[in-house]
Amino acid sequence: MDNQIFYIIGAIFFASLGTAITRFLPFFLLKDRVDSPLLKYLQDTMPLLIMTLLVFFTLKDIPWEQTYGIYEISGILCAIFCFLLFKNSVLSIFSGIIFYLLVIRIF
Repeated sequence: MDNQIFYIIGAIFFASLGTAITRFLPFFLLKDRVDSPLLKYLQDTMPLLIMTLLVFFTLKDIPWEQTYGIYEISGILCAIFCFLLFKNSVLSIFSGIIFYLLVIRIF
């Protein structure tokens, strides 16, 4: 029983340490390169890249033979429409999720 408690405490500690290191390390390594063109490029392109990867990762396990992905594609289109209409990322994400959940419950 004692070994299990030490294992859990150790796992929590090292997971926290690893998370903290990955969060703070860029600030220490890149503090002298604030005006770097590479950092500016990454700052401009990373959000779009991450959202694109999330969409592809979401669509990879869709049973295309059963529903043809109609529900998922309609949720994505709803999110895109809301973003183009309101220019609000949070609103578009939530509207796409809510629309998708309503569509799969109704149909």
